[in-house]
Amino acid sequence: MTGTTLYVSNLPFSATEQELGLKFGGCGSVVTVKLVLDTSTGRSKRFGFVEMASRTEALAAIRLLNLTTYDGRLMSVNLARPMNGASQPVPAPLDRAQ
Repeated sequence: MTGTTLYVSNLPFSATEQELGLKFGGCGSVVTVKLVLDTSTGRSKRFGFVEMASRTEALAAIRLLNLTTYDGRLMSVNLARPMNGASQPVPAPLDRAQ
């Protein structure tokens, strides 16, 4: 069974993969964390992806962390989905019925 990837946006420039892992670890098992960086500057693009071990843990993370403050910014947490023809996920609307 594979995990469920979350798209995390509106992050502060100070965010680190380690800090995100700790924040999301309170909701379950974190498989991977990846901040997206600007290739020319190396600076964060203020979004990233967190893979949780299960869909249940991912949905718990959305409920607990979406629109919470992270260093003065309201962090947005949503399910991610693959782009057509690309391997990197993009934001997907949350289906609250599931």
